[in-house]
Amino acid sequence: MLSAESKIAFAAKESLAPMLDQTGLVVEAWLGNWRGEPYAPTSPEIIPIRRLR
Repeated sequence: MLSAESKIAFAAKESLAPMLDQTGLVVEAWLGNWRGEPYAPTSPEIIPIRRLR
């Protein structure tokens, strides 16, 4: 059986926020997982909920 393991590296919120701002997006919420829990530095994901400015 073949298998593989991979990991995704996320940019830090402090790095991601200015990049989104430069593209004309406003972040309305930062989620930390796909259940909709708020983002925290220990969250498994970083999901910005955004809209156009």
